Amino acid sequence: MAGPAVGSKNDKTIFEEGGLLRLARAAGEKGLADKGYYKQELFDVLTVPTSAAILRRPLGEAENLRNRVIASIRITTERANGLLKLWGVLSDCWRGNLALHPRVFLVICKLTNLRIKIHPLVTSTHRLLQGAPTRFSRKK
Repeated sequence: MAGPAVGSKNDKTIFEEGGLLRLARAAGEKGLADKGYYKQELFDVLTVPTSAAILRRPLGEAENLRNRVIASIRITTERANGLLKLWGVLSDCWRGNLALHPRVFLVICKLTNLRIKIHPLVTSTHRLLQGAPTRFSRKK
């Protein structure tokens, strides 16, 4: 994305229209998203929790376990987003010169990354992110 999203847009629209979807596909990247991204065309680049409301049926045990695993990984991203929002200029509408927004955002991201290096959000990397096999079943 080249800069701030002007106006009232949800993050899924920004992801699709802002070029991030195209960049993720080109790089072969895969990310985590919430149920708002539950769309078959996005499954090649996003791991999304299974939605009982969308499927119109109750979830099975394996689907519920899968959702819990995804949530346990996504919470770290949500914590990082929360740290960004601690900066007053990112917690509300941008009121400054729109041309300065990308630079201010980059500086805030770099400062937040420095804070995370000093005070990590997690003590160890989730086993799924380390390339461990994906098995969504309860331990017996």
